[in-house]
Amino acid sequence: MALYKQNFSLSDIFNNKSIRKKLPIGDFNEIEKNKRVSKNGQLRIIGNQIKSLSSAAASKYYNKVRVTRTNRTITIKGDLNVSYGKAYNGIYNYIKSKSGLLSSLALNNEILQTAWMEEKKNSKPTKLYLKVANIKEIKSMNANQLKSLMNDIIDNIRFSGNYPKAQKLFGEKQDGDFMKQKQIWMKKVGYKNE
Repeated sequence: MALYKQNFSLSDIFNNKSIRKKLPIGDFNEIEKNKRVSKNGQLRIIGNQIKSLSSAAASKYYNKVRVTRTNRTITIKGDLNVSYGKAYNGIYNYIKSKSGLLSSLALNNEILQTAWMEEKKNSKPTKLYLKVANIKEIKSMNANQLKSLMNDIIDNIRFSGNYPKAQKLFGEKQDGDFMKQKQIWMKKVGYKNE
């Protein structure tokens, strides 16, 4: 069983520029200014996530790469250092390999944003129970490890009791089954009531 540590809050993870391309959830500072994200804003965040991944993938195949997004179209420009077909397939396969992470982020976006807004209102941000010790570990994670990290973050929001508004978005009754799941999570992470 992996050892869970309390080193990061939601802000520490999602506002860290060095891992923004790994977890392209959106700019939480922009959300804070607006106090909410509109439906169009949600679509814009998903589009920007794909643009971010395209840029990361294209940098391997282009010199001086420039990636732009207009509505549903992403354009990649630059000087190719490989054949067009190899670049096209490489970028496509890279984005496709991230589809599980993208869907996890898209599905959980509202929950994460609500929890983050709650965290900002607290004088001391809540540290999450995660299997990572530092940002360097997150930088080196593959897609499956990132998806597992996202599941751990969502479980923190769901079971810790530190994010009541976000917890309501799960639409779960606080019945016996939920309490059993919560007890299992608390035991797994070594949860301590503070």
